[in-house]
Amino acid sequence: MSKVITFSRYFPAHFKKRKPTWFVEKLHRSFDESIPSYHPVSDALQPFFDEDEYVMGQPKHHTVRGGTRFTVGDMFSPRIWSGLPYRSKQVVICQDIEVKYAPSIRIHRRAITDYQVYVNGHSLDAETIATLSTNDGLNYHHFLNWFNLKVGEDFSGQIICWNDRIKY
Repeated sequence: MSKVITFSRYFPAHFKKRKPTWFVEKLHRSFDESIPSYHPVSDALQPFFDEDEYVMGQPKHHTVRGGTRFTVGDMFSPRIWSGLPYRSKQVVICQDIEVKYAPSIRIHRRAITDYQVYVNGHSLDAETIATLSTNDGLNYHHFLNWFNLKVGEDFSGQIICWNDRIKY
């Protein structure tokens, strides 16, 4: 049985709170590029899909999640909430997807604008953090602020990647 990963349609506690993330469209862009057996947008997903954002948007090749529950080869079912999170029906974004890469990630906020990011225990430079952010469907600042860390706090989890070409 596949594990479920639910993607946000709107930014949560973030300076862009309640603005669209366009993650559904970004996921579909990634799936078109990286999964040969990809299936098009389902009828159930159509009301939540913006064709213009799909055409113009960047792909989202992975997602960052707290914990360590995924391993390479696991399958997951990508979903969104039809309305309010945890208070509405989940809508399947597409067929189950295989995890191709699942490194650990730790983000430490050292100061107001100073973060340190580690993947599999290795510190990343700013250029690699920017690439990681883009591959996650966000820009550098939106990505680091997504975790809503206070100075001195850490986030620990995994990068759940479905694209064979991504490695950090």
